Amino acid sequence: MTRGSAGDPDRGIELLWQARERDPRPGLSLGRIVLAAIELADAEGLAGLSMRKVADRLGFTTMSLYRHVPGRDQLVDLMVDEVLSEHPD
Repeated sequence: MTRGSAGDPDRGIELLWQARERDPRPGLSLGRIVLAAIELADAEGLAGLSMRKVADRLGFTTMSLYRHVPGRDQLVDLMVDEVLSEHPD
C-alpha cells in the first residue's frame, strides 16, 4: 500500500485485520460501505469509484464514510479482501 493523502497505511492494515463489530451508529457500517463500493465498482468500473458516489449510494454524506475508512485506497483494499474471502456456493 502506498502512502498518499488518505493517511497512515498502518490504519489500512488495522481495518483489514480487525474483527468486524457492530457499529454504534445504526445504518452505516464498514461492511455496508464495502458492499456498496463493490456494487458501484461492478456497475461503473473501478475508475468510477469515489467516496462521494459510495456515500450517495448509501444515502449518507461523504464525510460520514471517513469515520469508517480513511480513503479510497483503503476502501479498495477492503473491497479486494471481501471479494477474495467470499466462498463460491
